[in-house]
Parts: sequence; C-alpha cells; structure tokens
Amino acid sequence: MARIQQSVDIGVPAHVAYNQMTQFEDYPRFMQEVESAQQVDDTHVRWTTRIGQQTRDWNSEIIEQQPDQSIAWRNLDGPVNTGRVDVQALGENGARVTLTLEADAAHAGTEGDHAMAKQVQEDLQRLKQMMEAKGRETGAWRGAVHGGQVSGGGRSAASGATGSDNLSENALSKDTGGPDADGRFNVAEEVNLDQQSDAVRHAGNLPHQSTEGYGDMGSNEAVKNALQGNEGPGAEDKEKLDASIKRAVPPSN
Repeated sequence: MARIQQSVDIGVPAHVAYNQMTQFEDYPRFMQEVESAQQVDDTHVRWTTRIGQQTRDWNSEIIEQQPDQSIAWRNLDGPVNTGRVDVQALGENGARVTLTLEADAAHAGTEGDHAMAKQVQEDLQRLKQMMEAKGRETGAWRGAVHGGQVSGGGRSAASGATGSDNLSENALSKDTGGPDADGRFNVAEEVNLDQQSDAVRHAGNLPHQSTEGYGDMGSNEAVKNALQGNEGPGAEDKEKLDASIKRAVPPSN
C-alpha cells in the first residue's frame, strides 16, 4: 500500500479553504491529472482522469465530513483506494491543507511513491495560487457526513454558508469576485429593484375605488367626495370638511 501525504499553507481563513475543498467539481482546476469530477449527490462523486493517453473513470463515496476540519472518501473503483483532506487554522487568515492518498502499490506509477508525492505537492501549489488569487471560495457545502450518512442538511440547503457569494435580498450589488467578473448586475436583483420602484411610484396614488366614478375631477375633490359617501354631509359640515381637506392636501399649482 502506497501512502502519500502532502501539505500546503494558504493565505485564506480556514473556513474558506475548507469550503473550497467541498467543491469537488473544481478539483480539475488544480489537480493536473483530473479531467472532471461530477458531484452525483451529497456523498458520491464520479471522477475522470487522464494519465498520458489513458483515460479512466471511477466513483468515490464520501464517508466522513466534518465542517472546517476534514473530508474523507473511499473509491469504489479506480487507481486510488482512499483520499482525505484535513484543514488546520493558522491564525485568522491562514490555513494548512493536507491531502492524504492511499493506493495499491501497483497503482503508484513506475516512478514509485516519490513521483506520486511530487504530483500531489504540485497540485496543492496550484490550489494555493488559485485561492490566494481569488481570495474566497467558489462555493461551499456545510453539511456533515458520518459513516456515509448525511446530517446537517443537503447541498441545496447549505451552499454559500459563509455569505461571501450571497446577495442581499433588496440591495443591488455588482459581481466583484475577480478578474472574470464583468460588472453586470444580478438579474434577480434588477427585477427586485424594479418592483420596489413601482411600489414607490404608486405609493402616493389614491386607491382605485376612491376615485372611481368621479371622471376627471382633481384629487382634492375626489378625496372629498370619497370621504362624503353617497349622501354627503350638510352645508355646515361641508365647509369644515373643505377646510380640512385643503389643509391636509394643498392644491397643486
């Protein structure tokens, strides 16, 4: 059994580093031999690797996952038997990420453990560069797994727990997440802002039923008639009502 363990120190908070490591579909961005990783469900990932001209697919099962600490999986087939990521805080703005792989000796490669360790270290250096350049995670899953069973909510409920990618319900914000950001506003927020603007524009309008049947009369007269009802007050009360309305709603110029 070949056991490879390599670490890298990254200049981001530990929870950010951990959140990134939950995003298996981003592993090809820093693992050279990984062509793709598909998150099938909370505890299963399908991998495709390319070594030289040979492509290979296999499935893995996440068996343990503890937020901000560790992720462990076992391969149901493929060249590596198990994998594990451990995250250790180094102060408030630093983290040590340790990747441990165990493989059959036959799968260690012709150059042995040394070549495999070198490959893992290069992968971790790419992870470091990617995270420090961006400064935040690309996503997050904050659920826990024990014995292959999920606790603490599924991926749909827990994504983005750090809030770094969350958008305020009513605020309009730009994507400033990195060099690829195009500065466009979020569509859902634009719709929300339009709805708020419509509400503001109509806030001062009279209710529809208050002016219905009064034709083109002015707003003061419409309010007066709406308050009077069908029968209306007497002459004395009408004068008082007129004066009150004029004080409350000055006539427009």
